[in-house]
Amino acid sequence: MDAFHPTAPSAPRAEPEPPKPSGIRRWTQLRITLALAALWLTSPTAGAATPVATLEVEASDGYAVTRSYAGVVVANRQSALGFRHAGEVERIDVDLGDVVATGAVLAVLDSDRLEAAVAQARADLDHAIAGAHAARAHVTLAQQTERRFRELLASGHGSEQTYDEHRLALRAREAEFRVSEANTARARAQLKHSEIALEDAQIRAPYRAIVQDRYVDEGTQVAPGQAALRIVEIRRAEVHIGLPG
Repeated sequence: MDAFHPTAPSAPRAEPEPPKPSGIRRWTQLRITLALAALWLTSPTAGAATPVATLEVEASDGYAVTRSYAGVVVANRQSALGFRHAGEVERIDVDLGDVVATGAVLAVLDSDRLEAAVAQARADLDHAIAGAHAARAHVTLAQQTERRFRELLASGHGSEQTYDEHRLALRAREAEFRVSEANTARARAQLKHSEIALEDAQIRAPYRAIVQDRYVDEGTQVAPGQAALRIVEIRRAEVHIGLPG
């Protein structure tokens, strides 16, 4: 049997120390440090505060976001204008692109017969008024006659027959006067009707606008309500924008 010989533990091996810088190296590092310090001390910004940007923040319930959408600007009002009565176009006073004021005359029908009708209606009214004046004078005379014969009857110098005749004559004159007043009112209404018909022979602008379309020319025969012009309001406009759903 082999004999066992215990081995003594070996001593720990020392790690090699890092080499220490030489004196020349340490002196070089010191000179560099001093140069940097001197450079910083002589800088114009040495010791100055570094400027920074600040922003004031406030609490808010919401925020606005700008978005762009496509749209179209359209007139608030636009009208197709025509005559109320049939006839022949005598005059067109506007053209495409013209700006017209409220109430301006845009077109006119041939109105010779309408003007004659107005003149006739005025003459009829004058005749009716004159007839009413005459009837009023007859009533006044009949009232005075009836009063005189009533007084004669009361004094006993007149007959009842004669008084009744003048009393009934007064009633007839009063009835004639009422008829003359009715004739005057009818003649006045006829004149108004003729004047309206003459006014309807014109197309007037209902508001300030620009002429967009012209459908007829002078000499054209038009029917009632047939469009002759189209105008578009220029004072106000609407913007129609399509928004996403």
